[in-house]
Amino acid sequence: MISTQARFVLGCILLATGILCGLAVPFLGFFHVTHNKAAIVSFLMLSHHGLTFLSIAVMGQDNFERLTEPVHRAAAKAGEKIKPAGNVSRERYRIGIIMLVTPLIVVTAMHLINEFHFKHETRVIISLTMQTMFLASFFVLGGDFWDKARALFVWDARAVFPEETKKKQA
Repeated sequence: MISTQARFVLGCILLATGILCGLAVPFLGFFHVTHNKAAIVSFLMLSHHGLTFLSIAVMGQDNFERLTEPVHRAAAKAGEKIKPAGNVSRERYRIGIIMLVTPLIVVTAMHLINEFHFKHETRVIISLTMQTMFLASFFVLGGDFWDKARALFVWDARAVFPEETKKKQA
């Protein structure tokens, strides 16, 4: 039977190797590879995912949680620091909703329009602009909207509408 510490070390080695395989893909273009690049990229990506899942299986749940716990704590602290202010005005909320929905409509319409209408560079610029606007909309909408968005992923979360709260209090 392999000790817990040995499984942890072996899992970390497999995880690091998997991450390195994934990180090697963007740099493949710098090398003069005579073989089929698509096959090499596919192998590296499959190795990345396979080694990552294998490392989790080798480590076990306890060791994997031990490894990811500092990351989760840091992410929670960072999330609290960057969370925007709570109450926003009605105008700011409307602007934020427009900023949230517009990129979805524009990017969908752009893909439906024939490719000959837009050059590739134009499509990339529009896509990057729309992605930036989508992300910025969460900051414009404020912290209360972040809580609403987070509630989508919480099974027992319930929406409380202002009218219902006023009726219950009366």
